[in-house]
Amino acid sequence: MAHHRRSWFRRQWIVDRSFQLDLIWRATLLTLGVLVLLTLGVFVPLLHQSSAEGPDPIRSTDAAVVLLYMHERFWAIAAACLVVAVLGALVISHRIAGPLVRFKRHLRMLGEGRVPEPLRTRRHDYLKPEVEVLNETMAKLAEHFAALRSAQAAVVHALARAEARAAFSTDAELRDALQASGVAASHVRAALERFRRVPDQSGDRVQAPPAEVVAQVH
Repeated sequence: MAHHRRSWFRRQWIVDRSFQLDLIWRATLLTLGVLVLLTLGVFVPLLHQSSAEGPDPIRSTDAAVVLLYMHERFWAIAAACLVVAVLGALVISHRIAGPLVRFKRHLRMLGEGRVPEPLRTRRHDYLKPEVEVLNETMAKLAEHFAALRSAQAAVVHALARAEARAAFSTDAELRDALQASGVAASHVRAALERFRRVPDQSGDRVQAPPAEVVAQVH
C-alpha cells in the first residue's frame, strides 16, 4: 500500500502544461457556473419567502430556518464539489496529455527521419485506439523502408555487375550512364539510411503494445 501511495504522489501530473491547465480552468469555470446557478435556484426563493410579509408567518419562519440550515452546509459542499472537479480534471487531463506528449515526440522523430519504437500507454491512459493506429502506421513505415532498402541493395548489386561487364566495352556513354546510376543509387541509400528505428527512451511505466503491432514491426 505504501509503495502505491508513494508512486501516486511522486507522479508528474503536469506533462503538457498549456493543455492541462486550459482543461482544468475550463472544468473549474463550468463547475463554478453550475454552483452559481444552484445557489441562485436554492437561496433566492428562500430569501424571498423568508423576508415576505404575509398572512402566514409560519411559512416565513420555516423558510428562514431552511435558509440558515442550507447556509451552514451548502458552502462546504460547494467547495468540496469544486475541489473534486479540479482534481478530476487534473486526473483526466493527465490521462489524455500523457499519450499526446508521446504522440508529438514520435511524430517529431518521424519528421526527422527516425522510426521510433511502438508507442506505449499506461493502463489508465486514454486515446488507446489512436495509439494503436499510430503504432500500425509506424510498423508499416518500417516495413516499407526495409523493402526499399532491399530493392536499393538489389539495384546496387545489378549496377555493379553491369559496370563490371561494361568496363571492357568501348561504349563510353554506357559506362558514364552506369556510373551516374551508381551515384544515384548511393544517394538513395544515404536517404534511406536516415530512417532508422530508434529505441524508446521515455522511461514511462507503461503497458506493452498489442502483440499484432509488435509482430508487424519485427
